[in-house]
Amino acid sequence: MKKRNHLIFYGYYLVARGGGQIALKGLYSGLLGNLAGVLPASAIFVGVYEPAKQKLLKMFPENLSAVAHLTAGALGGIAASFVRVPTEVIKQRMQTRQFASAPDAVRLIVSKEGFKGLYAGYGPFLLRDLPFDAIQFCIYEQLRIGYKLAAKRELNDPENAVIGTFAGALT
Repeated sequence: MKKRNHLIFYGYYLVARGGGQIALKGLYSGLLGNLAGVLPASAIFVGVYEPAKQKLLKMFPENLSAVAHLTAGALGGIAASFVRVPTEVIKQRMQTRQFASAPDAVRLIVSKEGFKGLYAGYGPFLLRDLPFDAIQFCIYEQLRIGYKLAAKRELNDPENAVIGTFAGALT
């Protein structure tokens, strides 16, 4: 029987076989479950971000709009994390071939670890994602403000999409 060394590298299951061959296994495992979580998480994010942004922009002077955007991004990220984290836990465990399907993963994680098992790594997840959410949306909004002033008009959807893409890449 060949001995295998298993490594988890950024959510990918690597199997090092004799002779130094490395095969990626489970690369797309959990993809459907992850996609199913992305839609509600994004809806929650925007559903919290936009009202929070509007309220915070009224509270802060105009020259501190970046603080309002940072804060609204963090609040949106916290709200979305309640869906993102279980989705991430399920995806990662499926990638490491612990479960065959997302429903099996949920059922077995909850039965063995309790509901809190779906939130394993919640703190580190927030440390990774909240700064990203806050900074990305602050950059996005500040770029929109600057571009809108330069263009002296409302921006169209493709322009907003390009600005969003740039903000994400920059973050």
